[in-house]
Amino acid sequence: MRHIIISKSKQISACLLLFMLVPQILTPHAPLWLNLPRVTTASASGILTDLVSSAIERLFPPEDYIDIDDDFETKTLNIVEISEMRARDIKRRLSRSHGYDPDELSRMIDKKDLINTLSFEEHKAYQQESDRRKWIRLKTTVIYTCIAVMVVMFWPLLRHALEVGHVNFVVYTDRRKYEIKRCHDF
Repeated sequence: MRHIIISKSKQISACLLLFMLVPQILTPHAPLWLNLPRVTTASASGILTDLVSSAIERLFPPEDYIDIDDDFETKTLNIVEISEMRARDIKRRLSRSHGYDPDELSRMIDKKDLINTLSFEEHKAYQQESDRRKWIRLKTTVIYTCIAVMVVMFWPLLRHALEVGHVNFVVYTDRRKYEIKRCHDF
């Protein structure tokens, strides 16, 4: 009876230890409640998680993602902010942000023309940014839906594979225990 209790306590402690080590093995940034030495990112698990995280960032970029090569500003001005600007600032913004030539800007003498032009360009930029964000949301929705459908479709196969893996693991550990027991007996 005492042997069974010790065996159960060893199993429970092994399960707790495994439960505490799995997050650290799978991710290089383990939870803070683990006061264990950190796994370096040069390990295989760190490389795998870096690959997975970079693939996720590539497939699902954050909404405020902007290409580095692009000088586009995501914050667009509204009509109130534009009308409070000086004509020189409006011309500067039109030339730098929206690519207007000095000849085009010199033809716009009235401040109202400048305000209308800049508000049109800012609205167009806002619409492009909004369309890009909608496309990203649609893409992520489609990908998540495909993943969910594939998991539901292949669930019996996955469950069977997990059961086979579990049986193989049990056979492997039993074989190792038997070999260790034979070595111990000699």
